[in-house]
Parts: sequence; C-alpha cells; structure tokens
Amino acid sequence: SSLLLNLCFSLPVLHYVTFSQDDISPVGGFSLRACLVSSLGDNGVPSGVKGNIQGNLFKIITQEDTHYFIQAPTQQQKMDWIEAIRQQTSSSGSNVF
Repeated sequence: SSLLLNLCFSLPVLHYVTFSQDDISPVGGFSLRACLVSSLGDNGVPSGVKGNIQGNLFKIITQEDTHYFIQAPTQQQKMDWIEAIRQQTSSSGSNVF
C-alpha cells in the first residue's frame, strides 16, 4: 500500500491519514490555532526534509513551534490547501503569510 496524505479539516485541527486499497487509517493531527502557514518556492528542498520532494511544498508552524512540511500533488492543490487552511485559521486568530 502506498502512502498518500489527505488533509481533512475538523475545526480547528488538521488530521492526516494514510490510504490503502482497503483502509483509511489516521496517522495524526495538530491544532491550527495560532499557526503560521507559508508557501515554499519550488527551487530546492528545505534542510531536514527527507523523501522524494518534487515541489508544491508549503509549511505550517504550530503554536508549539513544530514545523510541518506538506507536499501537494499539484501547484493548484497546494494553493487550494493553503486557502482552506487560511479559511480555517482566520477565525481562530492565526497568522497566515
């Protein structure tokens, strides 16, 4: 089974799951309260990020200063995900840049 991330919003927590042919299993989640969200350029991989990175990255920094790097399948999906997070965080007083 391959690992795919799917962003599922349950206010104000972002959950991520793995998909297999027969199952959708929760992997974890984190609060979007007071988080920072930023789009990353496609000109290199940030230090500490492992795996086959092909661009379409953005970063979420939680209130606890945990950094999550998220890769969307396409540039459009990256922008859609950032906008969805922006909509969820704007009402909770978070900073989005």
